Amino acid sequence: MTRKTLLQKHNANYPFITDAIDYIKTHFTSSINMAMVANHVSVNYTYFSEKFKEIFDFPLNSGNFYVTLQSELCPDGS
Repeated sequence: MTRKTLLQKHNANYPFITDAIDYIKTHFTSSINMAMVANHVSVNYTYFSEKFKEIFDFPLNSGNFYVTLQSELCPDGS
């Protein structure tokens, strides 16, 4: 199961994850971190971090996060 499929599956329970992905995509070239994203979606940092890692299998600050996000969630490069 791809991360995009997992995201769709969890969207009903964790709609803030979709909002977070949109924020990350919009601020892709900025220096952002998990605390900033959690704050943007108004979710407790610890809870957000746990759910994000549960869905994507690695934390937002992982070195491969942006490459994975781009390839799996933005296949057209947008």
